[in-house]
Amino acid sequence: MRLKKIMTVLLSFFFLCCTHVTAFASDITITANVPGSHTITVDADGAEVFCDGAAGSSFTVERLSEPKLLIRAESGREITEVLLNGENITKQIRGGYYTLEPVYENQTLTVMMAGAPAAQGKTYTVQGTVMRNGRPVNGITMELRSTLKTNVTDANGRFSFADVECGKHSLTALENGVIVGYVEFILMEGNHVDLSLTDGVYTVNTNQNAVGMDLVLTLEGDNTMRMTEAKEASGEPKKEPASDGNGSKPGSGGSQTGVGKNGNSTNTKSLKTGDTADPIMWFTVLLISGAVLQQAVFILSRKKKQ
Repeated sequence: MRLKKIMTVLLSFFFLCCTHVTAFASDITITANVPGSHTITVDADGAEVFCDGAAGSSFTVERLSEPKLLIRAESGREITEVLLNGENITKQIRGGYYTLEPVYENQTLTVMMAGAPAAQGKTYTVQGTVMRNGRPVNGITMELRSTLKTNVTDANGRFSFADVECGKHSLTALENGVIVGYVEFILMEGNHVDLSLTDGVYTVNTNQNAVGMDLVLTLEGDNTMRMTEAKEASGEPKKEPASDGNGSKPGSGGSQTGVGKNGNSTNTKSLKTGDTADPIMWFTVLLISGAVLQQAVFILSRKKKQ
C-alpha cells in the first residue's frame, strides 16, 4: 500500500515537471545568424589569382554564389598543385579557370608552384587579332607569358610578339586594368599548322619553316577568351631551305605566296596527308587485283555449270 502511494507521488511529480518544461519551452525563440557573404583567402607564392577579373589575396563573395577563379602562373613558374580547404582540385582546373561550388563557408585556396623548364630550340612570332561580337577590339593590353611580353591592340585589333619559344604559354587580355580574357596554349613546331583543345589548354602547331603563328582570339562575356583560328604568320620564314639546283626549294610544291591586306607576303602551306607512295605502284596493284578477281569469278561460274 505504501509502495503504491510512493509511485503515485513520483508519477505526479514527473507529469508536473513535464508540463512545466513544455510551458517553459513554448516561450523560447531560437535564432541563428547566417552570414550573407564569405571570404576566400589565397595563399599563392609565384601565381596570381583573379576573381571577376580583379587580382587579390582574398575575395569576399556572396553566400551560395559560384564564383569563377582564374589562377595564373607568374613568368618562369608553373603550377604543380592547387588545394581548396586542403582538398586537391588540380585536375579540375581547365585552362587556368576553376568554378567553385555554392559557397557556404570561408575557404582557403593554396597554390603550389615550381620553376618552369628552360626554353630550348627556335623562336617564332606569335601575332593575331582580338575580336568581340564579330569586330576587332582596339586598346586591349595583351600579356604573353611565360617570359613576360606586352603589346596593345591597334585599331584593327592586331597584336604581335617576337621571339616566342616553343612550350607552354598564356595570353591575358586586359581592358582598363581588368582581365577580360585569358587562354593557355602550348606552342609546338612541326610540318603543318594545327589547332586543338584538350582540358582547356590549346595546342598550336606551327610550320617549322614559317615565321610563326597568326591567331584569332574571341572575347566572351564572362571574362574568358577563345582561340578560334590559327594560321601561318605573315612574312618570310626565318630560315630558308637550300635550293635543289633547279631554282626551286624542297617542299615548295605545296606552297603559294600571295599578298596580304597590309602588303606583306603570306606563305600558306597546304596540309600533307603523309602518303608519299608512287602512283604507278598503286595502279599496278589495282590491275593485279582486278585480274585475280576476274579469275575467281570465272572459276566459280564453271563450278556452277558442272
